[in-house]
Amino acid sequence: MQNPRDCGVPAAVMDYDPPGNVTVKYVGQLGVGLVATTNIERGDPILFERVIAVLERDESISATIYNIAILAQLENMGPWFKNYFYKLQKRHGDGTPDSLGAKFDLACIPCPASVTAGGKMIRVAGSWCSRTNHSCTPNAHQMLSRGLDDKAKEAYYVAVRATKVIRKGEEVTVAYDYVNMQPAARRQYMLARFGFVCRCHVCDRPTETIEKCFSALHEDIAAIQTRYFSSIDPVKFFQCIERIYLLHVGLDFLDIRGAQILEQAARFSAYHSDKGRAVGFLTLASPLYLFAEGVQGPNAVRATSWKDDPSLIPGYGTTTKGLSKESDFRKIGPLDAVGLAIACMQGIQEGQYLSLSYMADRRVGAHYGGVNSGMRGDADEEDAENRAKNLKELIKTLEEEKKHHDLERLEGSQLIANGNSSSTANKKKNGGKNKKKKKKKR
Repeated sequence: MQNPRDCGVPAAVMDYDPPGNVTVKYVGQLGVGLVATTNIERGDPILFERVIAVLERDESISATIYNIAILAQLENMGPWFKNYFYKLQKRHGDGTPDSLGAKFDLACIPCPASVTAGGKMIRVAGSWCSRTNHSCTPNAHQMLSRGLDDKAKEAYYVAVRATKVIRKGEEVTVAYDYVNMQPAARRQYMLARFGFVCRCHVCDRPTETIEKCFSALHEDIAAIQTRYFSSIDPVKFFQCIERIYLLHVGLDFLDIRGAQILEQAARFSAYHSDKGRAVGFLTLASPLYLFAEGVQGPNAVRATSWKDDPSLIPGYGTTTKGLSKESDFRKIGPLDAVGLAIACMQGIQEGQYLSLSYMADRRVGAHYGGVNSGMRGDADEEDAENRAKNLKELIKTLEEEKKHHDLERLEGSQLIANGNSSSTANKKKNGGKNKKKKKKKR
């Protein structure tokens, strides 16, 4: 069982242990949310707390069993959380008290990294993490861990870490699920699964460029997310990986999503006995897991152990099509534009496999022939060049939009700060007036 305090979190957690870098504030249409009280760097821990964790409910789980499961954990929570939980607003207008299940449904947030084999998520409720709102382009990641509390009883904990730089006054957001769809489809999905219409920045104000990126991600991710690697052409697979990775860089999605895609590439490499490529992809994936989870996060630990010995990856050596050694990673070299092109077999004809074992170590400043290597037909070469050109143009436009988006984020965080300070000032002002009125009455 994992010790939750190994995930870069405080050594001790009290019942009421407020985070030092966020506070609860009104954030407009979304109601309340967590807002940064100081600049938070990428990879910094934001909060860590004990939570109630329950598997996503379906028709097979009765309301009685659901309530009992929540009550069993609620009894072990501290008084501050209980006070928060029992005071949650009522859903019934007739004064009928809500069940524990209804209160939990109101307070919980999902942990998308905790999806079970049946496709269900584990949902959690905590004093602080329950205030984090969803965004399709989040700046933080929530991680669930299981351990023992001070009384040696099983307990669940949630750690939230920044996956981007979060400016003072900016809202901290997480992804309730990773959805690469068009805005209308994303909103319909979120409403059907989580019971609300997404009002994040990209859903409220979608741009043509960002939506093209989401569509491209949806198409390519669907192509590689399979357990049957034998059915996928290696060149098609790795070129999908390259496009997905570059789009993640352009969208600033370098968090657990990017790490999961790179880990899938490492699994595919291991399936074909390609240790060199597997090491290369895990070298990129490991720091992304570290930023999202901390040194002892379960995914970070797994990626590090596989990088040290790729033969531990399930399915390793099913074929020997890409047979290579760990040291062949040097033939890819740094995973810059050239290294990524080699790793992802850019310019290689479908049905081939660019084996690292036959290549020389990459020299500093050396170029990769890519589509000019003579291994493709003219039509394939032209198609590859056009796709590469279109992707570069898309990412260039995306970078320009991202700069504009960053300015809007900064302005938005200033408005939140100013709005809250104005509200406080008005309260003080009104309070002063009331006192004066009371004095006159006396």
